[in-house]
Amino acid sequence: MVAVEKCRIDGHPQEEGVDGVARLEEKALTALEPCPSHQTAEAVEKTRGLLGSVGEDSPVAGIDHFVRHRSEIYPMLRTLARPLHIVLVAPQIPPNTGNVARLCAVTGCRLILVDPLGFSIDDRHLRRAGLDYWDKVFVSRYCSYAAYLDAYVGSPRFLFSARAGRSIYQARFSEGSHLVFGSETGGLPNEILQSDSGQAVAIPMLPQRRSLNLSTAVGIAAYEALRQLDAASG
Repeated sequence: MVAVEKCRIDGHPQEEGVDGVARLEEKALTALEPCPSHQTAEAVEKTRGLLGSVGEDSPVAGIDHFVRHRSEIYPMLRTLARPLHIVLVAPQIPPNTGNVARLCAVTGCRLILVDPLGFSIDDRHLRRAGLDYWDKVFVSRYCSYAAYLDAYVGSPRFLFSARAGRSIYQARFSEGSHLVFGSETGGLPNEILQSDSGQAVAIPMLPQRRSLNLSTAVGIAAYEALRQLDAASG
């Protein structure tokens, strides 16, 4: 297992709390092994079920019936014909990635991880933060940003950075959009932000504030995109 250094956000030590989160069975997330650069987007879309299928004894067994019942009472999301993709470039803190995976499970977004990762795919904090939602996450992993771009040529792409001059609320999202985020410690590299691979956008904050937590920023962006796409059923 790759050792994980003390968690840091923007260069400052910070503990990512996971106390009270349900424990998961100790299983390797083998489906997260790096994808060959030649692997097609169609192929990686089939990667699902990192912790295996949910068994009859699972605490989430029978959840389909529960969801159908809820949909008659509470607002639910509709499934997009072309789902959004959440792209994490060199994430460093396991609980953040686990939280994003859980977000993807409940919104239908696809999750893409771009190396180098700052943790082992077997990290227990990654599994615990994702709870028992891993079997509902479509996830792929690429060895570099270039390899990821090769797999999704022509996809609409938004590059999130606190240094961008355009607000997320000025952006116009479409189905199939890719929302790209950098690491907790440094954000997206300048070479990515200055490339023509996507539009740079920022989530507005008060003056003299440095940044948002990564998983918080992803949640804000994902739900703003879903709102624009009128994905809520009620």
